[in-house]
Amino acid sequence: MQELFEELKLIEEVKLNVQLTDEKSINFEGLLAVTWERIGALDASALDRLNQAGMLPPAIFAASSLNTMQRLAMRKRAKDAA
Repeated sequence: MQELFEELKLIEEVKLNVQLTDEKSINFEGLLAVTWERIGALDASALDRLNQAGMLPPAIFAASSLNTMQRLAMRKRAKDAA
């Protein structure tokens, strides 16, 4: 999977800032991730190749997981505030 993702240039280094409270945040630097921008930049043949290899769903799940971190932090803030 990693080889195909790298070959198609799907993997990029990202920074992620998760705001836990008004005063506290966690910064993640140097993470390697698949992003929606990279998936969207693929041409039809690259998408087909990814799909034929069974790697399109994992790429989509990986891109979706970046947003999940922030949503989980928002849920934690709401729970702590209650």
